[in-house]
Amino acid sequence: MTPRGSGTTNNLISSFSIGYGGSELSTLVYNYPNPFKPGHNLGTMICYPLSGTAAQNVSIYIFDLTVLAFSGQSPAGGTVDLAKFRGKVVLIQFWSTRSTPARSDMATLKELWNKYGRQFTVIGVNLDHDVRDLNAYLAENPLPWPQIHEPGGSDSRPANALGIFAVPTMILVDQQGKVVNRGIAIADLEAELKRLIQ
Repeated sequence: MTPRGSGTTNNLISSFSIGYGGSELSTLVYNYPNPFKPGHNLGTMICYPLSGTAAQNVSIYIFDLTVLAFSGQSPAGGTVDLAKFRGKVVLIQFWSTRSTPARSDMATLKELWNKYGRQFTVIGVNLDHDVRDLNAYLAENPLPWPQIHEPGGSDSRPANALGIFAVPTMILVDQQGKVVNRGIAIADLEAELKRLIQ
């Protein structure tokens, strides 16, 4: 079985099996230290089973997501490629129109996009199952940054490629295309932008 994150297998650092309960596993997944960069954590991907809280054996795949290659299909046609935004700080926002927290983040993202627009942009990755839901939302709530949408919702290729299990999830990438924060909160975003944009 292929783990989520298999699109970044060139960055595979380690894989192992371990017995953990649900809450313990969640802590392990999101806080596994990066042995090559003290003080930083790795993104980690889990092979199934994923459900249940009873102790079980799971396969853990550890990926170094420091350097990120990422692209996807635009609902408007063509491809949105992270590499085309080199020189800017980029926020990759995984979201859906049904996610109230994700929609709430949009106002702040617009403010920051307007404030830092020449040095900062956003790539939206919409995980609605039906692209018509995305298009209807954008018709009423236009967004100035590009969107990615591919079939499959939370099991789509872009979500699987980066091991996304929930929305909103926001990944911050610096001007060189390196991941600086794989789960940044909207409240912390401007401070990080000020640090990166000097």
